[in-house]
Amino acid sequence: MELENYINTNNSNNNNNNNFNNNNNNVQVTTVDVIIPSFRFDKNQINCIIDLKYPDDFVFSITIVVDNPLVTRINDLQNERVNIIYNKINLGSSQSRNLGIQMTKGDWILFLDDDIYPDKNLLFSYAQFIKNDSLNYSGAVGLVKFPPAINRFTRSIICSQMLDCFNLPEKHKDLFWGVSANVLLSRIYLDDFLFSNKYPKKGGGEDIDLLFRIFKKSKKPYKPLPNAVVHHPWWLNGKRSYIRFYRWSYGDSLLPLKFPEYRYYELPNAIELIFIVTLFFPILEPLKYLVLVFSVLSLEIIIEILKQKQIISKNSVLMQIEVLLIKSANDLGRLIGNLSRFRLILFERFDFYLNEDAKIKNRKWSVLKLCILMVIILLIFA
Repeated sequence: MELENYINTNNSNNNNNNNFNNNNNNVQVTTVDVIIPSFRFDKNQINCIIDLKYPDDFVFSITIVVDNPLVTRINDLQNERVNIIYNKINLGSSQSRNLGIQMTKGDWILFLDDDIYPDKNLLFSYAQFIKNDSLNYSGAVGLVKFPPAINRFTRSIICSQMLDCFNLPEKHKDLFWGVSANVLLSRIYLDDFLFSNKYPKKGGGEDIDLLFRIFKKSKKPYKPLPNAVVHHPWWLNGKRSYIRFYRWSYGDSLLPLKFPEYRYYELPNAIELIFIVTLFFPILEPLKYLVLVFSVLSLEIIIEILKQKQIISKNSVLMQIEVLLIKSANDLGRLIGNLSRFRLILFERFDFYLNEDAKIKNRKWSVLKLCILMVIILLIFA
């Protein structure tokens, strides 16, 4: 990629981390580049990252890749450790991060999103990892915390487990991937690998893809750092929107192709069942078709209530309808992603967590759901 064709930069010292001199010349300085792709370019939020303190034997340089050609330039943020790159066109999060990688030379790279608020000790936590544990790991994954739910939609997001990818460091001893909102990688591996541009511009699967490729080469997992915390606000202030979950799985649907060793097959989800039923619509009576679709959706809601040991009530049903919409948007993205690549593939899944116990538990519920549905089908066509 010819960088000058895509960017404008107001800082002649693009590799500014190399221009630092520690006050004590006898101290070995570790350099870390913090790369932030930004479409919003909110000065106050970016300042929260720029103002972070860090140990004296480290230098954390900031590279902001502004991926919105229409944004108003803010030149007063730049200084000897802050470089701002303005993309001439919208390249998307993957290519913007790649530009940041190519224009920096630090020993380590910390990827952060532009809509997070970091804990004040974030850089100290990563520095401690680099000093004490980095030889045994390909990098480290920090924790991304969301605030408490503020309405039914945000409660449903939590209930749907869509946020599990953000709190991985709290649940696992070793990790094989992490989200790019808060992850540290060694420059050694990024000399060979960059983010793939085959994923959605706004993100969805590209971070998993990169970290899995690095893991396969290095044979080293990622260290979970639950004390390296950033806080993420609710998207759109908690307003209802399903497109994000659709986009995530649209991109994730590429992963089984790229990493077939982590591919497995599962019983059909609600979207796949409705897709199969729809294929038979020409030979079905409209009423029977509607009864089948209604049965699939109702079963999904009831099974979720039972899985979470809730009492069946108006509130629990409304909550699970919202959960169903969120999960269905995610499942639809996977289906459309495969169909858009001319892959009529159903029941295909990617083993994100390499957790056989979780797969067995989910499969039991899927078997129960499918058995009940088969009984309903027999009753309809008896």
